[in-house]
Amino acid sequence: MGILNILLYYGLLIPVSLLPFPVLYLLSDGLYVILYKVIGYRKKVVLKNISNSFPEKSREEHVQIMSAFYRHFCDLVVESIKVFTISQQEVEQRFTVINPEFMDRFLTKAKV
Repeated sequence: MGILNILLYYGLLIPVSLLPFPVLYLLSDGLYVILYKVIGYRKKVVLKNISNSFPEKSREEHVQIMSAFYRHFCDLVVESIKVFTISQQEVEQRFTVINPEFMDRFLTKAKV
């Protein structure tokens, strides 16, 4: 593990993952502004994909969907960081498995 990876992990990811969810979602809102509004990260690609997926919708609706996508994407990023330090108890409180037999079928296939 290189020094940059160590600094990134212990200096950024772990401290951020220790933050409570409300603070993480504030960070997500900031990340949304940076990625969507300031940088415009892959906006043309996202808009084209949305336009191809929903040709019946108007340009304004495409833009609304794109904005919602970026909000959800940023939430996923900060939630993924939280995985580094979330407790088993907190996972069980936040995560519900519906139809576990469905997942068991795939787990059985993966073991073969």
